[in-house]
Amino acid sequence: MDADVVIVGAGAAGLAAAGHLAAAGVRVAVLEARDRIGGRILTHADVACEAPIELGAEFVHGRPPEIFEVARRNGLELREIEGEPWMSRSGRLVPADSFFQAESNVFERLQGYAGPDLSFRQFLQEHGRDLPPESQLWATSYVEGFHAAHADRISAHSIRDGEKAEEAIDGDRQFRIAGGYQRLVNALRAEMDPANASLHLGRVVTEVNWGGAGVKVQARSSQGTATFTAKAALITLPLPLLQAAPDERGAARFVPALHAKSAALARLEMGQVARIGLRFREAFWRELPADGGRSPRRMTFLFAPQRAVPTWWTALPSPAPLLTGWAAGPRAKELAGQSAEQLEATAIASLAEAVGLTAEHINGRLEACYSHDWQTDPFARGAYSYVLAGGAEAAQKELAQPLEGKLFFAGEATRSDGHHATVHGAIGSGWRAARELLECWRR
Repeated sequence: MDADVVIVGAGAAGLAAAGHLAAAGVRVAVLEARDRIGGRILTHADVACEAPIELGAEFVHGRPPEIFEVARRNGLELREIEGEPWMSRSGRLVPADSFFQAESNVFERLQGYAGPDLSFRQFLQEHGRDLPPESQLWATSYVEGFHAAHADRISAHSIRDGEKAEEAIDGDRQFRIAGGYQRLVNALRAEMDPANASLHLGRVVTEVNWGGAGVKVQARSSQGTATFTAKAALITLPLPLLQAAPDERGAARFVPALHAKSAALARLEMGQVARIGLRFREAFWRELPADGGRSPRRMTFLFAPQRAVPTWWTALPSPAPLLTGWAAGPRAKELAGQSAEQLEATAIASLAEAVGLTAEHINGRLEACYSHDWQTDPFARGAYSYVLAGGAEAAQKELAQPLEGKLFFAGEATRSDGHHATVHGAIGSGWRAARELLECWRR
């Protein structure tokens, strides 16, 4: 099949790029290995639950124009999450004010840091020794949980830049898309002009040959192998698939090999996460006894840093009796290899310890459990990317650079402005790569 551009991947970046290019009159073929669109966005519809079950991306962080612009054009409602964070201390719920105050002490110091790019742990050791141990503990817990990273590997500069980027878009505010994130994915799909764009699901790209006058992309499906020829290819593969050996499942062979990307790929890493959604008969946590003279009825997050599953959140603003457990970075590594049943049992035990109830009590109120193993998903292999110490100044920029006017790169890992690891970062990267391609052709 012939096209002007072949886009590899129908996640947020690929769909955004396809819509932009098709609107400019470019003939686009989008190849997606899965039998669905969305990539690491995966909304599960359960008729027994009044809220969508998100198994992948869930929050809109701040007011990013990339998402709000698509939502406005397509009539999507973004609902702000309002409530209070809580934390667990010896099985009792207490307001999480001290958590955020302790964490802010570290990040205020990081904001003013202009020295060499160290790992976050090394930054703490060299520039935070005088801070209270609790501040260092909470900040480390936040970094490893929020960034799905290892504190002794993630770049301090990248964290600093990410905090600044969030401030610019009101990152302290959080939203959910009414009806689930899949509605945003469907909106991006709907913006692809059908006269110029075609979508091919269940096509696993096995080879991208860009050594000739154009590009030839081989893709395997249940019907066999097909070759797509184009002037250029726009690659949105997740970071681990670009780092993988060509013969690994989900990876693609590039001919010639992507030697120009080797240095950049060596300075980036995919974060790991385990998430478990639990649906109950009722939101029992709203009636739990709490310290501090406040009620947890409007609880948004629950932090239990000593537990195997250290972070939980509710479905607010929906009243649905849902709790989602999140273990990232080193905690996710500890849970790696557990079966769905084992993961459920670990989550229930952690939640029970956090709220001072027995696992039997929690189990007796549980109606359903939801999870998706992104680590073993061959087309994701993790949660989202982070920058290794020493890579903040150039790694993402180098990964994003086009090659010889024939290969263009998008995806959250190519964002170098602090907005990587987000859906809006992925969408913006797709638009950026599409603009680069059109400008290249105009020249």
